[in-house]
Amino acid sequence: MFRGHFAEVRTCTDVETNTKFAIKIIDKKDLVKSAETVKEEVAILRQVGHHKHVVALEDTFEDEKQFYLVMELCEGGDLFSKIVQEGKYSEKRAIRCCRQLADALQWIHKRGVTHRDLKACHISSHLISCHCHCHCHLTCCCDAVMMVTA
Repeated sequence: MFRGHFAEVRTCTDVETNTKFAIKIIDKKDLVKSAETVKEEVAILRQVGHHKHVVALEDTFEDEKQFYLVMELCEGGDLFSKIVQEGKYSEKRAIRCCRQLADALQWIHKRGVTHRDLKACHISSHLISCHCHCHCHLTCCCDAVMMVTA
């Protein structure tokens, strides 16, 4: 799905329920800081908890070489790319998305977490193509920066 500087995100499937998830795989040898950075990320994701517009952390585990964060799967790409692709974005859809984003930000702020890199390319366009839905999902990346992701 995605490869960044410090992690790779893949799709995985629960063999018992056939539910698809995103799994963030962080190679321990590529960590700039320490394993504590990943543990802080997990703690923040747990602190944020479950909310309809915040991506959920489902499980975590690690082995000798890697950390694994199993998260809710959000498909559809980012909001910025979707707007560029469609060439326009109605005021009605923008209002709906902004309300949902504000709802998600209020949720994380009430839990003592601040988003430090909010921009359109970090907002999931998950369900944006539907006329009545625009889900904004937040997740955390290394250095405890809250990010809106796909």
